[in-house]
Amino acid sequence: MNLTIEQLGELADGRITLGAMPPLAGKLEPIGRIVFDPQLVGRRDIYWALSVGVFDGALFAGEAFSRGALGVVLAGRRIEPWAGSFCITVTDGLKSLHRLMRCLRTDRGTWPEKVFGADAQTARIVQAVWERNVRELESQTTQLASRGVAA
Repeated sequence: MNLTIEQLGELADGRITLGAMPPLAGKLEPIGRIVFDPQLVGRRDIYWALSVGVFDGALFAGEAFSRGALGVVLAGRRIEPWAGSFCITVTDGLKSLHRLMRCLRTDRGTWPEKVFGADAQTARIVQAVWERNVRELESQTTQLASRGVAA
């Protein structure tokens, strides 16, 4: 399943800002997978900047763009997207992610393949968001911080 920028913005209930030079298909550009670790971002991925406890993932939007992110989703601040990319600003990153997950959840209780990154940490974060398990989210973002992703 490949969502477009416009669909992601609508499902996440966010405001889309395209770069000065927008993606080739504008808001109809298909997106890649959603990842939470800027070090795992690949070409066309979306970096979802989590803010949990003392961890502020929005600080690493530039790193995500430098690694090929097509877009960044973040709450509480506005950044200028790089050329060929976009930014979605949401009111609350966790609530918006939960909303997206509710919208995409299949009858089998899973999410379509390739919506989220395939690594184990992403799977744990997705499960914690789904269960609204703040303690597990804090644990996972602490691990991100300990690997040098956070300042």
